[in-house]
Amino acid sequence: MISPPGATIVSTPTAPLAPTSLASPAPFSPCQTNLAVNGTTLVPAQWDGKPYVLSSGAQAFQIRCDTNWPGGEGNGNPEVRDIMALWTPDLASCAAACASYNAGYLLALKYGHGVGGGMCRAVALLVAPQGTCWLKNNTGNVENGGGNGPKIDSAVSLQ
Repeated sequence: MISPPGATIVSTPTAPLAPTSLASPAPFSPCQTNLAVNGTTLVPAQWDGKPYVLSSGAQAFQIRCDTNWPGGEGNGNPEVRDIMALWTPDLASCAAACASYNAGYLLALKYGHGVGGGMCRAVALLVAPQGTCWLKNNTGNVENGGGNGPKIDSAVSLQ
């Protein structure tokens, strides 16, 4: 900016911005408010409200309250891997991520593109601040996801 002749430019320092918390809120699981949802079916929807469809039909998941399948040999589940971890606001969105992943995975295979993750067979959601949604390639030995430890609810694919 060009100042007119004889003008004085005054600069006032600004206070540094206070740090803000970037912590994500705890995701929501229907098990938190109603344990009767355990064993019920969840059909996640796409952005347009339609279900994710595979050749076998709409992808559906069975809700499993207080359930986790920890991956790895040390946990007694050598065939269980976490395909990916992400934050979602709720169990339905976690299952939708699994369903979307499956649709993309099958499309890649259809066109001959190799992908190593395998199908998403289940999800586990840590219901705590900054909670995580894990997409899992399999299920196995169950670890109780409640009790005094962190609250983990899951959904397993019915396909």
